Amino acid sequence: MSEGKEPVARPPVFVDRAPLYAMGGMLLALILAPIAWRGWLPVPPCFLRTVVGIPCPFCGATRSLVAISSMHWEQALRLNPLVVMLCALVVVWMFFWLVERAMGGSWLTAFVTNARAKISWRVVLALVLMNWLFVLWMKVV
Repeated sequence: MSEGKEPVARPPVFVDRAPLYAMGGMLLALILAPIAWRGWLPVPPCFLRTVVGIPCPFCGATRSLVAISSMHWEQALRLNPLVVMLCALVVVWMFFWLVERAMGGSWLTAFVTNARAKISWRVVLALVLMNWLFVLWMKVV
């Protein structure tokens, strides 16, 4: 048997390029949100607001994306802070992905895998609930 190092397994192409897909999706959302807001793109009404009369945790997301695309950061935060946090997370993820590619490293994949293992559904649920309370408190819709 040879005493060499085992080759490092590369992640699947989709996982390896996930920041690109996330950034593309975010840019597409930032382009489509103003179009939808002007009424040129049909967007269904909020189901929870229609049925119960209260906004859902994601109410204000389209207007928040419109505010981000217009560089109105304070307004975007007031409308839906979770959308702003997700957009910022995608930009940071893309930046570190580009730095990793430029330096030829592979530390980001390990970091993301480790972060996914540590972030439970409870953390995500808590963030969505806190966002919902904020949306209700601000009376966004």
